[in-house]
Amino acid sequence: MHTIVEELSALLPSVRIVQAFVDVEEPDIDTVVRLETQRGPAVVVPLLLSRGFHTETDIARAVGSVAGTRQTAPLGTHPLIAELLAARLEESLPRAGCRTTA
Repeated sequence: MHTIVEELSALLPSVRIVQAFVDVEEPDIDTVVRLETQRGPAVVVPLLLSRGFHTETDIARAVGSVAGTRQTAPLGTHPLIAELLAARLEESLPRAGCRTTA
C-alpha cells in the first residue's frame, strides 16, 4: 500500500494522496475522511477488486458522512489486472505439469 501511494503521488504531484484502511490496519477510513475533508472535498478510491461489504458499507458510510466527498468504483476487473495475473503465472510456470488456482 505504501508503495502504491508513493507511486500515485509521483504520477499526480498536485494531488494529495492519503491511504486509509477498512479492516484492522490504521489509519481507518472514517478518521482519514474526517481529517482530510477539513481541507476540502475528498475522493475515496477503493483499492479493492470488487464491490462488496467494504465498498458498500464501510467506505460508503465514511464518504456519506461529509458533504461533497465522493467514492469511485473499486479497481474491479480491469483488463490490466488480468494481464498482470497472466504475467505472474507465466513467470511461475517453467515447470511442466504445474497446476494453478485463482
